[in-house]
Amino acid sequence: MKLRKLSALLLAGAMCLSIAACSGGSGSGTPAPADTSAPADTSAPVASDLKVGVFYYQYSDVYITSVRTNLDAKLNELGVTYQDFDGANSQPTQTDQVNTAITAATQWFERTLDDSANKRIAVSEAFLAVDAILEIYINVTAGLVVYDRVVRRRVMEKLPFMATENIMMEAVKRGGNRQQLHEALREHSHAAARKVKLEGGVNDLIDRIVADPLFPLTRDEIEEQMAPERYVGRAPSQVAEFLESEIAPILSRYPQEQLHAELNV
Repeated sequence: MKLRKLSALLLAGAMCLSIAACSGGSGSGTPAPADTSAPADTSAPVASDLKVGVFYYQYSDVYITSVRTNLDAKLNELGVTYQDFDGANSQPTQTDQVNTAITAATQWFERTLDDSANKRIAVSEAFLAVDAILEIYINVTAGLVVYDRVVRRRVMEKLPFMATENIMMEAVKRGGNRQQLHEALREHSHAAARKVKLEGGVNDLIDRIVADPLFPLTRDEIEEQMAPERYVGRAPSQVAEFLESEIAPILSRYPQEQLHAELNV
C-alpha cells in the first residue's frame, strides 16, 4: 500500500479516536443519546486493531530514517500495532520478511519504492516450482501402463448393478410384471452386495437373476445387457471431439519429440 493511502488510513483512525473521545457526553451535562456511542465503538477498532507491517529497504538511508521516525511516532500516537522490518539493502532478505508477515496475517503493508523486490524472487521461484512439478509428471506418466484385462474385470464386477434397469425392461417386454421385477431386483442386489462387502465373495447378482423364475430371460439374453459399451453414453465421441478440437491445436505448437525427466531424490 502506498504511503498516501496509509496516511489517509491513519487520518481516518485519528478521526475515529476523536469521535471516541468526544462521544461520552456534552458540556452542559445533558446525557448524550444512547446511540451516539455506536459510531465510536465500531470505528475505533479500525485504528487500534490494525496490525501493520512496515518494510524499509535500508534503515541506514537518511531519508528512510526520517520517514521511519515520523511514521513510528504517528502509529504510536494512534495506538496501532506495527512492526518495522529492515531489508538491510538485500532484496532476498526483504522478500523473506514480506512472506513472513503474510504468514503472520499482517493486514496492511507499507513499503518503500522497491515494491518489485518480492516479485523478482517469488515469481522466479514459482516458475522453478512449476518446472519441478512438470518434471515429476513427465517422470511418472512416462511409465504408465494400462492393463486392459484388469480394467475390464473390475468394470464387470460392478456392471451387474448398473445393468439391472435394462434387464428389468427387457423382462417387461417379455411379459414380466414391472413392480414384481423391480422388487425382486432390489432384494437380489442387496443380497449380492452383502456377499461382496461382508463376506468378501464374488458378485453373484446375475446368477440370482437367472435362477429367479420371475425373469423370462436366459443367461445369454441377460449377458447381452452386460456389454459395457451400453453404459458409456457419448463418452467415446466426446473424448475424440475434445482431443481433436482442444488438445491437438495445443500439441501442434510444441515439438513432438519424446520427453524424458530424471528425478534425483
